[in-house]
Amino acid sequence: MLKETAAGLDSAGRLREAEARKATGNGHFTKTYFDAAMQSYLSAIWLLKIGGPPYPEVLARQVPAFGEAAFELLGDGGIAAEKSKQLQLRLQQEQAASRFASWQAAAAAAVLAAVASVAAAVTTFTLMASITLTATVALSARAMLCIRAKRFLPEPDALMSEAAAALRNTLHLNVAACALKREDWYLARMACQSVLAREPKQPKALYRLAQAYEGEGEIRSAIRAVTTLLKDEACKEDRAAHRLLAELKLQDAERVQMFSRLSGKGNFCAPAKGTAMPAPIMEKEDELTSRIRSLLEHEAVEEQKNAQMEKMALGEAEPDSAVQAKRTSEAKAEVQIEQEGECEPEVCITEGFEIAD
Repeated sequence: MLKETAAGLDSAGRLREAEARKATGNGHFTKTYFDAAMQSYLSAIWLLKIGGPPYPEVLARQVPAFGEAAFELLGDGGIAAEKSKQLQLRLQQEQAASRFASWQAAAAAAVLAAVASVAAAVTTFTLMASITLTATVALSARAMLCIRAKRFLPEPDALMSEAAAALRNTLHLNVAACALKREDWYLARMACQSVLAREPKQPKALYRLAQAYEGEGEIRSAIRAVTTLLKDEACKEDRAAHRLLAELKLQDAERVQMFSRLSGKGNFCAPAKGTAMPAPIMEKEDELTSRIRSLLEHEAVEEQKNAQMEKMALGEAEPDSAVQAKRTSEAKAEVQIEQEGECEPEVCITEGFEIAD
């Protein structure tokens, strides 16, 4: 629909249509319909492009463009627009010069014809008076031609007017605001930079540029943008800008502290001088691990007991005191196992392995 509408419009008509689409986009933005608002703003920007670039198919989609695809729709036409502007200006100059030369030739022919007719009809005195009068008329006619030559210049292109430039800047600022709501940080940043290329101190562009940098995680760049904004006398006391700057500085300080800790420069990885290293913290043993450890200890005791019995059978038994001490330690181990598990070790192991990880 936009493609067909633009085809039948001249530059003034495209300017009016862009104004209407901006108003429509503002209505959508107020109702928080940010996708619809973005589509209206991008369409209006395309209508204002100088040189009449081809219709971008991305505008025909239901969902507005995002990121780099939307960025290609920004601007006033770029290099193509500049070449078109130069060509149009040269064409206007050539047309004006050609029409002025035609008027000048016609006036000279009329003067010569008048002089010839007067010279044949009157006396010498009358002839001299007529020549003087004719020369005066010719000079007056030439002056009038110089004044009226401006009439032959074509109408200036409405898309190159100051009104179009102001509307274009407003639309780019609106695109930035809408992109921030959609968290399209790249498009918001590029839209603000497009405005700042024409107005380096535009307050809204600087403020929204800082927000876009913040969204991208470029905190230092965001701080620079807000600082530039606050240098302007008109924005020195702006509360929103001061609040944003305070938040950005807080985020920057937190990042510096975090990175200093990670790099061991914030007394996070090493104790202060003269302070002993803290004792390692032992992890608490869970029930399953405790039972397994008890079972392994029990098996080790059993192996020692069996080995002792084999030695006794072969006549190589240890002295009675050593055997008694070993039996006492085995009894203590069995009591500990009964207190911890209150079941046979084999049963505890089976139950433990059936528990899902």
